[in-house]
Amino acid sequence: MSRLSRSVSRLLLSTNTFTSIQSKCYASTQITDLKEVLRNIIPKEQKRVSEFKAKYKDISIGQV
Repeated sequence: MSRLSRSVSRLLLSTNTFTSIQSKCYASTQITDLKEVLRNIIPKEQKRVSEFKAKYKDISIGQV
């Protein structure tokens, strides 16, 4: 898969269509407000961190 993605990226970079594709990707994002983005991301990350802490609470990383 990585070879395919490298080949595609080389092809896109070598042509002028890359800039048009890139601008379409930026224009297609729905949320442009930082507060809205963070409202969506923070609860998911908080859940992920709490699950990680619960899973590895007894494991010591090292002495500080």
